[in-house]
Amino acid sequence: MDTIRHAIVGCGGIGPFHSTAIAEIPNSVLAYACDIIPERADALAAKIDGCQAVYDLDALLARNDVDLVHVCTPSGMHAEQAIAVLEAGKNVITEKPMDVTTAACDKLIAVAEASSGKATCIFQNRFLNLTEKVKQAVDKGLLGKLTMGDAYIKWFRTQAYYDSGDWRATWELDGGGCLMNQGVHYVDLLQWYMGPVQSVYAICDTLAHDIAVEDVAAAVLRFKNGAIGVVEGTTAAAPGLDWRIELHGDQGSVTIKNGNIEHWRFLDKELDNNPPEDETAKLKAAGADPKDIPAQAHTRQITLMCEAIRNNGDVPIPVREARNAVEIVTAIYESNRTGQLVTLES
Repeated sequence: MDTIRHAIVGCGGIGPFHSTAIAEIPNSVLAYACDIIPERADALAAKIDGCQAVYDLDALLARNDVDLVHVCTPSGMHAEQAIAVLEAGKNVITEKPMDVTTAACDKLIAVAEASSGKATCIFQNRFLNLTEKVKQAVDKGLLGKLTMGDAYIKWFRTQAYYDSGDWRATWELDGGGCLMNQGVHYVDLLQWYMGPVQSVYAICDTLAHDIAVEDVAAAVLRFKNGAIGVVEGTTAAAPGLDWRIELHGDQGSVTIKNGNIEHWRFLDKELDNNPPEDETAKLKAAGADPKDIPAQAHTRQITLMCEAIRNNGDVPIPVREARNAVEIVTAIYESNRTGQLVTLES
């Protein structure tokens, strides 16, 4: 397979970011833009030479000239649509989260693991140069015994943002508020670094918006390795702060802010305590504006998916692994609902 022919399903919101990423990947073309709102499909298709607008998912999947489908629709539709893609014999990328319940994720996992097609879920922040360096440091044991791991996502969204789509801030299609939509990226990063979460205790509330889901949340996590940590997320911290992850061990500590390494310190005097730098890293990361994200990490993850399709290799993030962040966030919601410590199943 020389050229990967892509299709984007869901041409508003994050869909155009996928289009930008695809344009940067050699031997990849955006062949179809699909949306049930014809104007959105038409608008995206008009920007890409040779791209055709389609208004129905079944019509798209009936075509034999599509290799990789990007599911960029509201979160609560991801699993059902991804399953349809796989059952049509094609490969699929879902945007984060993979879906809004673990039950929906499990259905997709079962189909994906029995399918000849490949499936992955976007968690693009894993593929920033410096977040990968941090993962290497953790896996090499440079931090020693992990003791604490924290994620802080103190962003801001206006009421107009929530009012811009009838699916936003609904349990059915958004799956929650500041954690399931925005914070899930960093919940994923945190568990990627620290390992599986054993239990959570959380408080969530809605303090600054007229919405049905949370706009503030705080959770205490116990990891299976014994470490503890916190997740703090909000879309009510004006004007919107940088996201941050802190990792601590008995031999060193690392802090990441918006994809840059801010703190990099180890007790071992033979290790370089100067933080690695990446001139391509960008400081802005959607804290105040949901469109203010770089496309480079999407490009990297989609490139790896294309390579997996061409070479019949491993996908960048298996869907079974992508389930973890959904399980953690839904456990946080359950703890808030019950007022009890919640132990995770997996």
